[in-house]
Amino acid sequence: MTEDTQVQKRQYLIANAYLEMAVCLIDDIDSYIDDDSSNKIHFEKDKIFQNYKSAFYYFSKAKGMDLNRSSNQFEAYKLSCNFTDYYLNRKSLETTLNFSSLDSDMQNTMTVYSLEEQLRYLRKISTLLNESDPVRLEAQIAASYFRSMKSNMRLVVDEFSKKDCEDFLDFKHSVFEDLKKSIDLSSNAIQSNAYQDFVINQIDCFDEEALKIVFESKEEAAEHYINMWSMVFHGWKDIAKSAYGMLRCIALEIEDHDNSQINEFSMEHAFLLRSVYERSKFVLFACNETLIEDKLFSGVYSEPITMLVH
Repeated sequence: MTEDTQVQKRQYLIANAYLEMAVCLIDDIDSYIDDDSSNKIHFEKDKIFQNYKSAFYYFSKAKGMDLNRSSNQFEAYKLSCNFTDYYLNRKSLETTLNFSSLDSDMQNTMTVYSLEEQLRYLRKISTLLNESDPVRLEAQIAASYFRSMKSNMRLVVDEFSKKDCEDFLDFKHSVFEDLKKSIDLSSNAIQSNAYQDFVINQIDCFDEEALKIVFESKEEAAEHYINMWSMVFHGWKDIAKSAYGMLRCIALEIEDHDNSQINEFSMEHAFLLRSVYERSKFVLFACNETLIEDKLFSGVYSEPITMLVH
Protein backbone atom coordinates (compact mmCIF):
# COMPACT_ATOMS: atom_id res chain seq x y z
CA MET A 1 0.00 0.00 0.00
CA THR A 2 1.18 3.54 -0.77
CA GLU A 3 0.60 6.81 1.06
CA ASP A 4 -2.09 8.90 -0.64
CA THR A 5 -1.31 12.35 -2.02
CA GLN A 6 -3.64 15.26 -1.13
CA VAL A 7 -5.31 14.87 -4.53
CA GLN A 8 -5.90 11.15 -3.95
CA LYS A 9 -7.24 11.78 -0.44
CA ARG A 10 -9.62 14.32 -1.91
CA GLN A 11 -10.85 11.78 -4.49
CA TYR A 12 -11.68 9.33 -1.70
CA LEU A 13 -13.45 12.04 0.31
CA ILE A 14 -15.64 12.83 -2.70
CA ALA A 15 -16.38 9.18 -3.51
CA ASN A 16 -17.35 8.32 0.06
CA ALA A 17 -19.52 11.46 0.32
CA TYR A 18 -21.43 10.39 -2.80
CA LEU A 19 -21.96 6.89 -1.39
CA GLU A 20 -23.13 8.26 1.95
CA MET A 21 -25.63 10.62 0.33
CA ALA A 22 -27.05 7.83 -1.82
CA VAL A 23 -27.71 5.65 1.25
CA CYS A 24 -29.18 8.62 3.18
CA LEU A 25 -31.68 9.35 0.40
CA ILE A 26 -32.92 5.75 0.26
CA ASP A 27 -33.03 5.49 4.06
CA ASP A 28 -35.02 8.73 4.14
CA ILE A 29 -37.55 7.41 1.61
CA ASP A 30 -38.02 4.26 3.72
CA SER A 31 -38.47 6.30 6.90
CA TYR A 32 -40.86 8.77 5.30
CA ILE A 33 -43.07 6.02 3.92
CA ASP A 34 -43.10 4.28 7.31
CA ASP A 35 -44.08 7.50 9.09
CA ASP A 36 -46.53 9.21 6.78
CA SER A 37 -50.04 8.71 5.44
CA SER A 38 -50.67 6.98 2.12
CA ASN A 39 -52.48 10.06 0.75
CA LYS A 40 -49.50 12.31 1.33
CA ILE A 41 -47.08 9.73 -0.07
CA HIS A 42 -49.21 9.54 -3.23
CA PHE A 43 -49.14 13.35 -3.48
CA GLU A 44 -45.33 13.40 -3.07
CA LYS A 45 -44.71 10.40 -5.35
CA ASP A 46 -42.97 12.39 -8.09
CA LYS A 47 -40.64 14.03 -5.57
CA ILE A 48 -39.89 10.68 -3.94
CA PHE A 49 -39.08 9.24 -7.37
CA GLN A 50 -36.73 12.18 -8.02
CA ASN A 51 -34.82 11.42 -4.81
CA TYR A 52 -34.73 7.76 -5.81
CA LYS A 53 -33.08 8.79 -9.10
CA SER A 54 -30.73 11.14 -7.24
CA ALA A 55 -29.53 8.26 -5.05
CA PHE A 56 -28.56 6.25 -8.14
CA TYR A 57 -26.96 9.35 -9.66
CA TYR A 58 -24.74 9.79 -6.59
CA PHE A 59 -23.87 6.10 -6.66
CA SER A 60 -22.83 6.28 -10.32
CA LYS A 61 -20.70 9.36 -9.55
CA ALA A 62 -18.88 7.45 -6.79
CA LYS A 63 -18.28 4.45 -9.05
CA GLY A 64 -16.91 6.74 -11.76
CA MET A 65 -14.17 8.24 -9.57
CA ASP A 66 -10.55 7.71 -10.62
CA LEU A 67 -9.20 6.27 -7.37
CA ASN A 68 -5.76 5.09 -6.32
CA ARG A 69 -6.24 1.32 -6.09
CA SER A 70 -3.02 0.84 -4.11
CA SER A 71 -4.35 3.12 -1.37
CA ASN A 72 -5.02 1.68 2.07
CA GLN A 73 -8.52 3.19 1.70
CA PHE A 74 -9.42 1.21 -1.41
CA GLU A 75 -10.65 -1.97 0.32
CA ALA A 76 -12.91 0.07 2.62
CA TYR A 77 -14.21 2.05 -0.36
CA LYS A 78 -14.90 -1.14 -2.34
CA LEU A 79 -16.80 -2.63 0.60
CA SER A 80 -18.87 0.56 0.97
CA CYS A 81 -19.52 0.62 -2.77
CA ASN A 82 -20.76 -3.00 -2.77
CA PHE A 83 -23.02 -2.33 0.22
CA THR A 84 -24.46 0.80 -1.41
CA ASP A 85 -25.13 -1.21 -4.56
CA TYR A 86 -27.04 -3.77 -2.49
CA TYR A 87 -28.88 -1.12 -0.46
CA LEU A 88 -30.10 0.84 -3.48
CA ASN A 89 -31.19 -2.26 -5.39
CA ARG A 90 -32.62 -4.37 -2.55
CA LYS A 91 -36.18 -3.58 -3.60
CA SER A 92 -37.88 -1.48 -6.26
CA LEU A 93 -39.34 1.95 -5.56
CA GLU A 94 -42.80 0.54 -6.29
CA THR A 95 -42.28 -2.17 -3.63
CA THR A 96 -41.10 0.50 -1.19
CA LEU A 97 -44.15 2.67 -1.83
CA ASN A 98 -46.48 -0.32 -1.35
CA PHE A 99 -44.54 -1.96 1.48
CA SER A 100 -47.40 -1.55 3.97
CA SER A 101 -49.72 -3.57 1.73
CA LEU A 102 -47.43 -6.63 1.79
CA ASP A 103 -48.26 -9.41 4.24
CA SER A 104 -46.46 -9.26 7.59
CA ASP A 105 -44.23 -12.28 6.89
CA MET A 106 -42.89 -10.65 3.72
CA GLN A 107 -42.35 -7.33 5.52
CA ASN A 108 -40.49 -9.00 8.35
CA THR A 109 -38.35 -11.07 5.99
CA MET A 110 -37.33 -8.03 3.91
CA THR A 111 -36.64 -5.90 6.97
CA VAL A 112 -34.59 -8.48 8.85
CA TYR A 113 -32.57 -9.35 5.74
CA SER A 114 -31.82 -5.67 5.13
CA LEU A 115 -30.72 -5.14 8.72
CA GLU A 116 -28.52 -8.23 8.63
CA GLU A 117 -26.82 -6.95 5.47
CA GLN A 118 -26.14 -3.63 7.18
CA LEU A 119 -24.71 -5.37 10.20
CA ARG A 120 -22.43 -7.52 8.04
CA TYR A 121 -21.17 -4.42 6.26
CA LEU A 122 -20.53 -2.50 9.50
CA ARG A 123 -18.66 -5.41 11.06
CA LYS A 124 -16.41 -5.73 8.00
CA ILE A 125 -15.80 -2.00 7.58
CA SER A 126 -14.81 -1.59 11.22
CA THR A 127 -12.00 -4.15 10.77
CA LEU A 128 -10.61 -2.30 7.74
CA LEU A 129 -10.42 1.18 9.24
CA ASN A 130 -7.54 2.20 11.45
CA GLU A 131 -8.31 2.25 15.17
CA SER A 132 -7.30 5.91 15.41
CA ASP A 133 -9.74 6.84 12.63
CA PRO A 134 -12.91 8.43 14.07
CA VAL A 135 -14.86 6.93 11.17
CA ARG A 136 -14.15 3.54 12.73
CA LEU A 137 -15.64 4.82 15.97
CA GLU A 138 -18.65 6.03 14.04
CA ALA A 139 -18.96 2.56 12.47
CA GLN A 140 -18.90 0.97 15.93
CA ILE A 141 -21.68 3.29 17.04
CA ALA A 142 -23.63 2.44 13.91
CA ALA A 143 -23.10 -1.27 14.47
CA SER A 144 -24.58 -1.00 17.95
CA TYR A 145 -27.50 0.98 16.56
CA PHE A 146 -28.29 -1.53 13.83
CA ARG A 147 -27.96 -4.47 16.22
CA SER A 148 -30.59 -2.73 18.29
CA MET A 149 -32.81 -2.19 15.28
CA LYS A 150 -32.52 -5.87 14.37
CA SER A 151 -33.45 -6.67 17.95
CA ASN A 152 -36.32 -4.20 17.79
CA MET A 153 -37.64 -6.07 14.78
CA ARG A 154 -37.88 -9.19 16.91
CA LEU A 155 -39.29 -7.32 19.87
CA VAL A 156 -42.12 -5.91 17.79
CA VAL A 157 -43.33 -9.47 17.12
CA ASP A 158 -43.94 -10.10 20.82
CA GLU A 159 -40.51 -11.40 21.81
CA PHE A 160 -40.83 -9.58 25.11
CA SER A 161 -43.64 -11.93 26.08
CA LYS A 162 -41.12 -14.78 26.39
CA LYS A 163 -40.02 -13.74 29.86
CA ASP A 164 -39.44 -17.32 31.06
CA CYS A 165 -37.00 -18.21 28.30
CA GLU A 166 -33.41 -18.03 29.56
CA ASP A 167 -32.00 -17.52 26.07
CA PHE A 168 -34.40 -14.66 25.49
CA LEU A 169 -33.48 -12.98 28.77
CA ASP A 170 -29.82 -13.10 27.70
CA PHE A 171 -30.79 -11.70 24.35
CA LYS A 172 -32.79 -8.88 25.93
CA HIS A 173 -29.84 -8.02 28.16
CA SER A 174 -27.54 -7.77 25.12
CA VAL A 175 -29.98 -5.39 23.39
CA PHE A 176 -29.73 -2.86 26.18
CA GLU A 177 -25.98 -3.37 26.59
CA ASP A 178 -25.46 -2.59 22.89
CA LEU A 179 -27.47 0.58 23.23
CA LYS A 180 -25.54 1.64 26.33
CA LYS A 181 -22.28 1.03 24.47
CA SER A 182 -23.50 3.17 21.58
CA ILE A 183 -24.39 6.01 23.97
CA ASP A 184 -21.01 5.77 25.71
CA LEU A 185 -19.01 5.68 22.46
CA SER A 186 -20.72 8.74 21.03
CA SER A 187 -20.53 10.60 24.36
CA ASN A 188 -16.80 9.91 24.63
CA ALA A 189 -16.23 11.14 21.07
CA ILE A 190 -18.07 14.38 21.82
CA GLN A 191 -16.29 14.98 25.12
CA SER A 192 -12.78 14.15 23.88
CA ASN A 193 -13.14 15.82 20.46
CA ALA A 194 -11.12 12.88 19.09
CA TYR A 195 -12.24 13.64 15.55
CA GLN A 196 -10.93 17.24 15.35
CA ASP A 197 -7.41 16.45 14.06
CA PHE A 198 -8.97 14.08 11.53
CA VAL A 199 -11.26 16.89 10.34
CA ILE A 200 -8.40 19.39 10.05
CA ASN A 201 -6.51 16.93 7.82
CA GLN A 202 -9.57 16.68 5.59
CA ILE A 203 -9.84 20.47 5.36
CA ASP A 204 -6.40 20.52 3.71
CA CYS A 205 -7.89 18.51 0.83
CA PHE A 206 -10.66 21.02 0.12
CA ASP A 207 -10.78 23.67 -2.61
CA GLU A 208 -9.93 27.02 -1.01
CA GLU A 209 -11.72 28.99 -3.72
CA ALA A 210 -14.92 27.01 -3.11
CA LEU A 211 -14.67 27.65 0.65
CA LYS A 212 -14.23 31.40 0.08
CA ILE A 213 -17.72 31.54 -1.43
CA VAL A 214 -19.23 31.06 2.04
CA PHE A 215 -16.45 31.37 4.62
CA GLU A 216 -14.16 34.29 5.43
CA SER A 217 -11.25 32.03 6.37
CA LYS A 218 -10.07 28.43 6.31
CA GLU A 219 -10.35 28.39 10.11
CA GLU A 220 -14.03 29.37 9.93
CA ALA A 221 -14.66 26.57 7.40
CA ALA A 222 -12.85 24.08 9.65
CA GLU A 223 -14.96 25.13 12.66
CA HIS A 224 -18.13 24.65 10.65
CA TYR A 225 -17.01 21.22 9.46
CA ILE A 226 -16.05 20.17 12.99
CA ASN A 227 -19.53 21.21 14.13
CA MET A 228 -21.07 19.02 11.42
CA TRP A 229 -19.07 16.02 12.65
CA SER A 230 -20.12 16.84 16.20
CA MET A 231 -23.79 16.88 15.14
CA VAL A 232 -23.40 13.37 13.70
CA PHE A 233 -21.97 12.05 16.98
CA HIS A 234 -24.69 13.84 18.94
CA GLY A 235 -27.20 12.26 16.56
CA TRP A 236 -25.86 8.76 17.23
CA LYS A 237 -26.04 9.37 20.97
CA ASP A 238 -29.58 10.78 20.85
CA ILE A 239 -30.99 8.05 18.62
CA ALA A 240 -29.43 5.38 20.86
CA LYS A 241 -31.02 6.99 23.93
CA SER A 242 -34.34 7.25 22.13
CA ALA A 243 -34.20 3.60 21.02
CA TYR A 244 -33.31 2.59 24.57
CA GLY A 245 -36.38 4.43 25.90
CA MET A 246 -38.64 2.99 23.23
CA LEU A 247 -37.56 -0.61 23.86
CA ARG A 248 -37.77 -0.08 27.62
CA CYS A 249 -41.40 0.98 27.21
CA ILE A 250 -42.08 -2.20 25.24
CA ALA A 251 -40.31 -4.29 27.89
CA LEU A 252 -42.28 -2.72 30.73
CA GLU A 253 -45.51 -2.75 28.70
CA ILE A 254 -45.97 0.99 29.07
CA GLU A 255 -48.90 1.92 26.84
CA ASP A 256 -47.57 5.35 25.90
CA HIS A 257 -44.70 3.85 23.89
CA ASP A 258 -46.89 3.78 20.77
CA ASN A 259 -46.94 7.57 20.74
CA SER A 260 -44.28 9.71 22.39
CA GLN A 261 -41.39 7.23 22.44
CA ILE A 262 -41.79 6.05 18.85
CA ASN A 263 -42.37 9.63 17.66
CA GLU A 264 -39.21 10.71 19.46
CA PHE A 265 -37.24 7.91 17.83
CA SER A 266 -38.54 8.88 14.37
CA MET A 267 -37.58 12.50 14.95
CA GLU A 268 -34.06 11.61 16.16
CA HIS A 269 -33.61 9.31 13.18
CA ALA A 270 -34.60 12.16 10.82
CA PHE A 271 -32.14 14.50 12.57
CA LEU A 272 -29.32 11.96 12.27
CA LEU A 273 -30.03 11.45 8.57
CA ARG A 274 -29.85 15.20 7.98
CA SER A 275 -26.60 15.52 9.92
CA VAL A 276 -24.90 12.78 7.90
CA TYR A 277 -26.41 14.03 4.63
CA GLU A 278 -25.40 17.66 5.16
CA ARG A 279 -21.89 16.66 6.24
CA SER A 280 -21.41 14.77 2.98
CA LYS A 281 -22.96 17.57 0.97
CA PHE A 282 -20.50 19.98 2.57
CA VAL A 283 -17.60 17.77 1.42
CA LEU A 284 -18.86 17.93 -2.17
CA PHE A 285 -19.32 21.69 -1.96
CA ALA A 286 -15.86 22.14 -0.43
CA CYS A 287 -14.31 19.99 -3.18
CA ASN A 288 -16.08 22.07 -5.85
CA GLU A 289 -18.23 19.17 -7.04
CA THR A 290 -21.51 19.80 -8.85
CA LEU A 291 -24.49 19.71 -6.48
CA ILE A 292 -28.07 18.88 -7.35
CA GLU A 293 -31.12 19.92 -5.36
CA ASP A 294 -32.55 17.26 -3.02
CA LYS A 295 -34.94 17.43 -0.11
CA LEU A 296 -35.24 14.89 2.69
CA PHE A 297 -38.82 13.97 3.58
CA SER A 298 -38.83 12.09 6.89
CA GLY A 299 -39.25 13.79 10.24
CA VAL A 300 -40.93 17.09 11.04
CA TYR A 301 -38.77 19.33 8.85
CA SER A 302 -40.19 20.78 5.64
CA GLU A 303 -36.86 22.05 4.32
CA PRO A 304 -33.28 20.76 4.54
CA ILE A 305 -30.91 22.37 7.03
CA THR A 306 -28.01 23.65 4.95
CA MET A 307 -25.44 26.39 4.57
CA LEU A 308 -24.44 25.34 1.09
CA VAL A 309 -24.45 27.50 -2.02
CA HIS A 310 -25.90 25.76 -5.08
